[in-house]
Parts: sequence; C-alpha cells; structure tokens
Amino acid sequence: MKELGRYKILEKAYEGGSSLIYKAWDEENRRQVAIKMLKPGLQSDRSALKDFLNECEILKTIEHQNIVKVYEIGRTPHMIMEWIEGRNLKNIIVRERIDLSRYFFPLAWKIGDAINYLHNRGIIHNDIKPENILVSLEGEVKLIDFALAMRKGLFRWRKKIKGTPVYVAPEVLLKGKTSEKSDIFSYGVLLYELLTGRLPYNAESPKLLLTKKAESKLRILPPSYHNPSVSPFLDRLVLSLIDFSPSSRPTIREVLLELGREALSEVGKKIEWREA
Repeated sequence: MKELGRYKILEKAYEGGSSLIYKAWDEENRRQVAIKMLKPGLQSDRSALKDFLNECEILKTIEHQNIVKVYEIGRTPHMIMEWIEGRNLKNIIVRERIDLSRYFFPLAWKIGDAINYLHNRGIIHNDIKPENILVSLEGEVKLIDFALAMRKGLFRWRKKIKGTPVYVAPEVLLKGKTSEKSDIFSYGVLLYELLTGRLPYNAESPKLLLTKKAESKLRILPPSYHNPSVSPFLDRLVLSLIDFSPSSRPTIREVLLELGREALSEVGKKIEWREA
C-alpha cells in the first residue's frame, strides 16, 4: 500500500498481534501522521474487529495532552493519529537500559494524569504497561493502545483474559473483573519497574506466576530493596498501588495528590532520556 486517500505511506512502523501502524505524510495538513489498521487477515475476525471499533469509539471522544491524539477515523476501518517520534518505556528501560528513575515524578505524574482523565470519564484502560507509554524525543509522554479499554459498568465477555499477565490485577485473573482499581494495579507495576528496572515479582514460569498472583501468594519486596535511593514515601506509595486487595488501593486522584504534596516542583521536570 502506497497511499490511503490524501495520506502517502512512508513506511510500516509497527506490527502488533492484530494491527499494523504506518508512518505517513498528510499532504493537506503538511504533517507526519500514524495510520493504525487491522491486519488484512483479521478484518473479518469478529473479536479483533470489535476491539478495533471499540478503540476507535473511545479515542474519538477524548482529548488529553498525555493521550495519543486521533485526527480522523476512516470507514476501512482505520485511525489517523498524531505521529510521535520516540520510544516506548519498555524499550527505553529494558532494551536500551536507560535509567529513568531520576524522571520518576514527571513520568508518574503525566501517566497518572492521563489515567485520572479517563477514570473521570468512566473509562478503564485495561492495558497499562511500559509498552503502551510513548516518550517522544522532546520528552512528551503519551498513553496509547485502547483496544482493551471499556466504559465503566459495561462487561465484555472474553474466552480468555487479555492483557500482559505481569501487569494484570489478581482480581482480573481470578474473576475477569475490571475496574479503576485494576488500572491502578497495572500503574503500580509500571512505577515499580520505572524505579527498579525490574518487575515486583518473579516466578519459575508464566503459568506459575499467574497461579501465585491470582492466589495472592507472591512476595513483593519494596522498590528500595533493589534501588536504595528510593525513599520511604515511594516505597509506601508504590506498594499500596499493587496491594492484592482492590479496596486497599488508592484512587488515581489520591495518588496525584500525594505526588503533588511530595514533589510538586519535580512533576514538571523536562524528560531528556536521550542524555540519560
């Protein structure tokens, strides 16, 4: 494919399990854009199509500085989105081994602010993880991939739990029950990884990890065990987010209030990860 309407395809930028993302040029608005669409073989797959249309429906209703912006939704179906030149957090932390812990507060704040925006509008993201956080070369932070997102109160039956198991809350693994608090758990795992460069738990195999996590048998050490520079405040905050009891986890608004009280001057710090 070389063109899609007024958009000139420049290159295939990403291939996921069910979708393709192309980097393209918008001739009319003179800007680079991203075009997301289902893989050709999945356009007749009911489940994949439902997830994609759900993502389109949710993204067209929201606008936030830390959430990827959608310009247009086509009938194919496809989405025209802003192009973000950068990397996702997983690539930066794990593959490029760049220590972003010094930017913990601005990253935690921007990601948390995006989650707060969604929760205030009754939207649960359901797939918060480092791969779904883009950091641009200019230090902008964007939450992406709303394929699993849903509006509060709606139930979407699935044959199996979707999402990356290590970031999925125990109550979702056990009962398939998602809520704002399951987003909080995923956010907490992400913050733990941001502070330490590792996940908060290990297991001999993915299956054993799921079993132990669902049965709340995992032992979680505070982030400071792996990174002595982590403060008691952050130990307490992050552990509260990944508490196995949903009712014991704070709301995202409470998290932002605590972050603001602890380090208000830090949350606006520019993220310069290329120089880390």
